[in-house]
Amino acid sequence: MFVRLGAFAVKPGELETLRSTYNSACVPIVRAQEGNVDCFLLEPVEAGEIVACTMWRDEESAVRYESSGRAQEVVAKVRQHFAGPPKLTAYRVVRT
Repeated sequence: MFVRLGAFAVKPGELETLRSTYNSACVPIVRAQEGNVDCFLLEPVEAGEIVACTMWRDEESAVRYESSGRAQEVVAKVRQHFAGPPKLTAYRVVRT
């Protein structure tokens, strides 16, 4: 499995709108992509950045999604709520 995390600060007072837009407009696009396992937001218990998590069957599926332009389409739907640039980190899930 392969996981991508996009962390970003949200403009004051815009969390609810970001959450609603992400869940209604972005999640269906990501989940429809071949190889996607899940897609969701992580919200901190204390103050901090929001994390958008996408989980993929394999790294190749995530790369295809990114190179297709769909990832940029998804970010464009919520970018206006970001208080700064997002930070993208990728992880390979290794189980022994």
